[in-house]
Amino acid sequence: MLLDNLYFLQEMVFDEASCTIKARVQLDTANAIFEGHFPGNPVLPGVCQVEMVGELISRHYHKKYLLTSARQIKFLSMVSPRDTSELLFSIRVEESGQSKQASAVCSFGSGEVFLKLNGTFSCQ
Repeated sequence: MLLDNLYFLQEMVFDEASCTIKARVQLDTANAIFEGHFPGNPVLPGVCQVEMVGELISRHYHKKYLLTSARQIKFLSMVSPRDTSELLFSIRVEESGQSKQASAVCSFGSGEVFLKLNGTFSCQ
């Protein structure tokens, strides 16, 4: 689990009208993951961004959800802990039985988008 290790939840709200989880997280810029990815030019691994989406969905629904299929995962920009320590997530969720269909965007306060994801998260 990356929550409370690689990142800390600052705020999370659920917009009932749009079925959207909105979260603001703070990266631990001193986390050891940045020493190896990449030495001298640290970036947040894309797989960590995807895992963060799953953890935020899990936290909202109080059940463990994992990405089981993806229609789209686009990494549009690199997250450098030197430049960006706060990330914003907007995750639109639709019910699909035990699964959740999610459309997620990870961005920075300036509007720069790092990740766009459309996929299925299944309850474990």
